[in-house]
Amino acid sequence: MIVGIPKERRPYEYRVGLPPAGVSLFLQHGHRVYVENGAGVGAGFRDQDYGREGAQIAYSAEELFGRADLALKFARPLREELEGMREGAALAGFLHLAAAREDKLQLIAEKQLTALAYELVQEDSGERPIMAPLSQIGGRMAVQIAARLLQNDHGGRGILLGGLAGVPPAEVAVLGAGVAGSTAAASHGRSPPSSSRRARRTTSTRHSGARRRPSSFPVSARRWRTTHRAISAIPRRRTRASTIRPTGAAPPSGAGR
Repeated sequence: MIVGIPKERRPYEYRVGLPPAGVSLFLQHGHRVYVENGAGVGAGFRDQDYGREGAQIAYSAEELFGRADLALKFARPLREELEGMREGAALAGFLHLAAAREDKLQLIAEKQLTALAYELVQEDSGERPIMAPLSQIGGRMAVQIAARLLQNDHGGRGILLGGLAGVPPAEVAVLGAGVAGSTAAASHGRSPPSSSRRARRTTSTRHSGARRRPSSFPVSARRWRTTHRAISAIPRRRTRASTIRPTGAAPPSGAGR
């Protein structure tokens, strides 16, 4: 089977249907992989990266779609891309066929294309393994974009999302508790320290002359260690122990030398 990786042509689309690491997986099963010239540039992959993995470079979309038995895309296909595909070929990607135009659906049916929509892949448990990492990326990006939109130069009120000393942090409302919403809430909130971190913190405070600080002590572990180092460095005055003896008793031998 010939697998084709086309260049995405939608505006502001920089992703690619397959990274160079995936090429070797197809080659191990006896397939051939063609990559359109410059398909991975937006994602940071050069044609040489695909070539080192064993892929062949196609220098036009017509050549790639004309050869491919399976086309791996990322974004929704354009009409000219569907027209360039061979009859009976397969197309995989985030197709969003439920929102596609009717003429595209008719073209897919006329060419008898096998369409595999990533967003519809679902396990028996109801989870969508392909959508999950994209939702996690979206949840993290939501906090980053919200922080930028709060800036004055982007039309915001000049609110710092994380707050500052003497300045309360912004109030954040997350709508939805799915993968994207949970990731956004975890990115903005502060998760409790793990047991391993607490163990390392307790071990680091057990140095010479330092007592283990109570868990309710309201200072950080770093300040606690610094304070005890400073106390330990203070020179202590050493006094010679005196011996109390009864009146008239003779001093011990060697005394007064």
